[in-house]
Amino acid sequence: MNRYTWMLLLFWGLLAGHLAGQVFNDPRKLGAALRGQPKFSIGLDSRRSFISESDVKTQGLRTSLDFDNRARLGFGVYALTSRFYHNFIRPDETGQLDTIHARLKFTYLSAYFEYVILSTKRWECSAPIHLGLGNVGFQGLNEEPKAVLLTEGTLLASYKIFPFFGLGGGLGYRQMLAGGKGIRENFNSPTYSIGLRFWFGYLYQKYIKKTDPQS
Repeated sequence: MNRYTWMLLLFWGLLAGHLAGQVFNDPRKLGAALRGQPKFSIGLDSRRSFISESDVKTQGLRTSLDFDNRARLGFGVYALTSRFYHNFIRPDETGQLDTIHARLKFTYLSAYFEYVILSTKRWECSAPIHLGLGNVGFQGLNEEPKAVLLTEGTLLASYKIFPFFGLGGGLGYRQMLAGGKGIRENFNSPTYSIGLRFWFGYLYQKYIKKTDPQS
């Protein structure tokens, strides 16, 4: 197992020990929370997965409305940031076969709903579900990118060292719903993430909005 796997196992082991005996959010109160006044937040989002058995990274920016730390609704824009190449044999202008070393491009827009299972002063555990629409294609090929439809389900956990900064980890799965058999075979994949996490919404609410004379 690689170092990310060991870090995730350690992180989830510490989380499981801490959550024993904790009171989880009652899903029956979710409706009341959604009728309340939400808070706006924005943040970076990243995860690793596998494309054609290669470990790659996807990063994005997402915005959301937070309903009493019980549920979040939002949108995000994501792109493959790892360099993934594939060799294609194509005829050139003279009709001779040529090898094209093309880089994969994978981008998508995502709408998501996130149920917050548990939220304490330090720990949070949640389960976001994404529905994304995007494109998959290779640079350098005279071909239109293929439209894809995908869904991602994840179990996330985070630990706040400070109110705006902490550690986070997650495990999930990406399922391609449309785009062709080849894309489904190569893009359907487990996903995972571990690393630093920042809560920009906290900084906005505490320092920027509070000092705004028009707020």
